Amino acid sequence: MKYYIPEYNLGKLKKLVNRLSKKTKVEFSYDENDVKQEKLVLNDEVYPYMTIGVNLDIDYKVGDYEVVAELEHQENGNIIRQINHNYEVPTQYRTCKPHCEHCNKLRRRANTFLLVDKNHNYKQVGKSCLNDYTGYDTLKLVELVSSLNFLLGANEYDEDFIEFVKLCKWDSLKEMANRFYQLLLAKGYSKENTFNGLDDFHYNEELDGKIEELLNVVNTDWYNDNSNYCYNVKVLLGMEYIEYKHWKLLISYINSAMTYLMNKNVKNEYIGKIGDRIEFTIKSVKVLFRTENYHSYYLDDYIFTYRILTNDNYVLIWKTEKELKDGMTIKATIKEYKEYKGEKQTVITRGTEVVVKKEEKEIKQCKAIEKAQIAVWLDL
Repeated sequence: MKYYIPEYNLGKLKKLVNRLSKKTKVEFSYDENDVKQEKLVLNDEVYPYMTIGVNLDIDYKVGDYEVVAELEHQENGNIIRQINHNYEVPTQYRTCKPHCEHCNKLRRRANTFLLVDKNHNYKQVGKSCLNDYTGYDTLKLVELVSSLNFLLGANEYDEDFIEFVKLCKWDSLKEMANRFYQLLLAKGYSKENTFNGLDDFHYNEELDGKIEELLNVVNTDWYNDNSNYCYNVKVLLGMEYIEYKHWKLLISYINSAMTYLMNKNVKNEYIGKIGDRIEFTIKSVKVLFRTENYHSYYLDDYIFTYRILTNDNYVLIWKTEKELKDGMTIKATIKEYKEYKGEKQTVITRGTEVVVKKEEKEIKQCKAIEKAQIAVWLDL
């Protein structure tokens, strides 16, 4: 069957075919004259490249193995991405070296894969050896060489683009945690649209103290030594810079750490009586979820459901279009009582922010100064 791949990846395909031809029958050919002009458009810039037609037919597999997990090797441990949850990942693979037990070569690898057979025998292999165990088929092989080092393929057209990719590949972990925290405060956590609206938030140094507190949660009883997720987070937080592929792990941890801090010292009691008008100050707040406000005239207008922790450590639930933040003082009416997973939650409605006028603050400050001066004079 004929496929078109980037011309400068032809050498990589040849090496794969030569290696496989020693193990199984491979039908492979190409025509140097069968080329097409293609282009990649990015930010209105055009990057041309050539593709070449290849004929390839192969179907090959050794052994009977399943992929259990991908191991991403870092200096302070391995990030474990479990693929098959029918098997446990033995703890020794949290810190194992990037060794391939198939070709027995220990070299610098970013990733290896953990395999298991029906007798629960585990084997760690490199990416280049993986398909020997999971099977080659023509389409997968062509997809591999079509994308392999595509952006890093050296040619005269994309040198500037390569430098751009290299510069933008890494992000400061603390700065991204800062932006994720703001995103979660404003819009909550969504598995489907996790980073929707992230461009609206930029690094805010005033939040550095809060971010340090959140990042330190991994060193509390939040951490579960039996959890690969917790271990992955600990490895991640040991990095100064992270790649885009780590964003989801970081934002899910920030969301979990926010919940952990909110739940510390919570009073599992209802506050007031239904119908009472109460006043409280927000100690911390978290968006549980948001829905579109279909009654609004404005686009991108939402109704938020907040979980609020007051300065007195009571848990309140408020559904409102208002944007809340820590430190705000609110007056609201108690609507009802609810219980969720054993937690007693007081539902409020018709809330308004209590704003002390600047003039009132100044008057109170002047009176306080006068009282202090009178006290000094009386002592004299």
